[in-house]
Amino acid sequence: MPQTRELNHLDPVAEAVSASLPSIDGSLLLAGNFTALLPEARRMRREQGYLCVALGEPQQRVLGAALAAAKRFFSCDDGVKSRVHAGDRGSGWTPSGEEPAYQPGTISSVESFDASLGLIQGNEKHGFPELEGFENATVACWDQLLDIADPLLELIGRSCDIAPDFLPGHCGTRKLNTMRLLRYPPDQGPRGAEEVGIAAHTDFECITLLYQDSPGLELRQPDGRWVEAPSGAGQLIVLFDDMLETWTNGLVQATGHRVRRPATERHSIVMFIAVDEGVVVRPLPQFVECGTEAACAPREQASHIAAEMARARHNALESKVGK
Repeated sequence: MPQTRELNHLDPVAEAVSASLPSIDGSLLLAGNFTALLPEARRMRREQGYLCVALGEPQQRVLGAALAAAKRFFSCDDGVKSRVHAGDRGSGWTPSGEEPAYQPGTISSVESFDASLGLIQGNEKHGFPELEGFENATVACWDQLLDIADPLLELIGRSCDIAPDFLPGHCGTRKLNTMRLLRYPPDQGPRGAEEVGIAAHTDFECITLLYQDSPGLELRQPDGRWVEAPSGAGQLIVLFDDMLETWTNGLVQATGHRVRRPATERHSIVMFIAVDEGVVVRPLPQFVECGTEAACAPREQASHIAAEMARARHNALESKVGK
């Protein structure tokens, strides 16, 4: 799968994915019934390049409450939101137009509220906005997504014949995880080709969990076609990221994805499940043929994130200068 810098965000969409696309049963996942889920997980991994999980009502309530809290926050005026401006802290509000540019010459319209482990644990001063219910809803969402992430990591590992405890065991500290509450403003009239929701990229971590309230997310499948992701109620999209591609030496390809400018306001929740800091990720022996070199070079999570974000910030700066 092409890496971020090799993707073309202007490639056309081939088709929309049906909202009735087969999904992994979230109740079976949380119950640890991997045997029943493995055939569909393997098929989705090979043919689609991402997973779709049908969440139960309890999980939908938690994520729905977080979306509602995010909408209340984003509806506040910029003066209120600027009190928790992310700046260099990592956690907090990033206004529209300040998102790094994952492709050169692009400008993203998204605004976000980002949460790190430090914010969730209360170690970052002035991190949460003074908005009733916002902190509780955000923390509950963080905890819920992590409850789903661990069995997902095990299921994905099993689908590749990786030891069941390997992926959860190497993504356990949560120190480099980030959860993003995102708002995409509606597309209001003519715009340049450089103006996007978010430009095409792969995520830098191990897997990404994504929940959206309306269409807009577009995914690149292993065959190179771009498709519109399902957005039905209760659908959790699971993307494969750079570190998982490295461990499997490209057997699991990182999911290229982008967000178009939506016709109506769109909100989503994204959780990046990162590899523990200091772990050197290199292709596992079973994915490298004897006597051949590995296709994927070793990576460490924190340095990989830093390098990719530096490149994206440079792109954003050049985009603004060029306007």
